[in-house]
Amino acid sequence: MPSSCASRLRDFGLLAQVSEVKAGGGETWHRVQVGPYDDRRELSRAQDLMVTQGIEPLLIQLNN
Repeated sequence: MPSSCASRLRDFGLLAQVSEVKAGGGETWHRVQVGPYDDRRELSRAQDLMVTQGIEPLLIQLNN
């Protein structure tokens, strides 16, 4: 499922990748990440596209 979601987002021209994250209790979660985006317009476009696809985006700002 995570790889098909990332593939679908890539088909729309978004920068999407899947990573594995260890959660509490030793569970493995699959995180689909989109970006990074330097341009606010591209970020808004990506968020809008995800919402239209039934995906609830969560914005994480990286501090470099």
